[in-house]
Amino acid sequence: MKNNILISAFSCLPNRGSEPGIGWNWALSAAKTQNVYVLTRTKCKDKIEKNIPEDLKKNLKFIYCDSSKKMRSISIYLEYIFWQLSAYKFAKKLCREIKFDYVMHLTFGNVFLPTFMHHLNLPFIWGPLGGGEKVDYNFYKNFSFKDRVPHILKDILIKTAKINPFVLLASKKAKLIIVRTEDTKKIFLKKYYNKIDLMLETCIELKDYDRILKTKSNEGLNLIYTGRLIAFKNPVVLIDVMNRLKNKKIFLHIIGDGNQKNLMLKKIKEYDLKNVKLYGEISREKCLKLVYNSDVFLFPSFRECGSWSLMEAMLLGKAVICLNRNGMKMVTDDDSAIRIDAKNQEELIDEFEKAILKLYSDKSFLIEIGLNAKKRIENNFNWGVIEKYIERILKN
Repeated sequence: MKNNILISAFSCLPNRGSEPGIGWNWALSAAKTQNVYVLTRTKCKDKIEKNIPEDLKKNLKFIYCDSSKKMRSISIYLEYIFWQLSAYKFAKKLCREIKFDYVMHLTFGNVFLPTFMHHLNLPFIWGPLGGGEKVDYNFYKNFSFKDRVPHILKDILIKTAKINPFVLLASKKAKLIIVRTEDTKKIFLKKYYNKIDLMLETCIELKDYDRILKTKSNEGLNLIYTGRLIAFKNPVVLIDVMNRLKNKKIFLHIIGDGNQKNLMLKKIKEYDLKNVKLYGEISREKCLKLVYNSDVFLFPSFRECGSWSLMEAMLLGKAVICLNRNGMKMVTDDDSAIRIDAKNQEELIDEFEKAILKLYSDKSFLIEIGLNAKKRIENNFNWGVIEKYIERILKN
């Protein structure tokens, strides 16, 4: 028998990554086996209605609640809080018309952002949640003051989580808490551990990657980074690594934009690097082709939950070099990536250099871990896994 599930998804859009993609894909996965009602923002309506799969229209209904343009002009987080209040009032009325078996708070999946859906007196599923993933002080102490501030505030939130009323009340009311990483699990009081599940929020639609133009080049070793050029993603470290490798036939392609770009360009000029190319923002299709035509995907980020860019690179058979922490630790294993443990930036540069040189000198190992990466994503991180997970938790 199918359950009626009310899902609160502030962020929910088709064909998107990050939170919008999580809201959309978890809703679709749930609708494969349940009757799903998704409460989201009215501004998402046009794009959603055009993309609801025909085979799910019977089980999947979207309900829209207005958000505040005024609050959004100040901050997306203020828009989020005011929408959560409006959505809760809307949901209370909806519960008089429809008998729901569960309510699920899906996005934003951040343990520190409030939800009010646990006040509906329905079995409450909270998550998947992040928020416990952080950058260690040894790494962010050298950030600019502006870049340090969010990490200092994050440390304070994590240290005070066990007395935070929003976290405590939602934890107490929840039937199930889904966390993305062990780092977020540690935020909660131990008495709630028996209701916590560990499940990454991100998966990949495998069929989307069949169409990529395959024009692989075998010249030298081609490294690639895709993502925002911001402090906690740590792309600057790659320029320092390339300075040590500039006499090798090794090339680095960097795709993305952000406030670290000027610093990276300055270092490229200072080191006189001819083997590093910055592309800026490019189309998704061109980006995927560049990833496919590379050999190694570099992922120096200090903190992540799930990462679409990492999973995409693995699905395309790329060898990966990343940090051995939080989301990266869950997505990869020792057979599918070279995972680095480092205590400071200098150590990180050393370890990235060693890992790149190992792949440069051992092409059979390069191919082996790339194939293992592809298999790992195919077997463990497709949306069918989420579909089965949702079906299982609703039976308990």
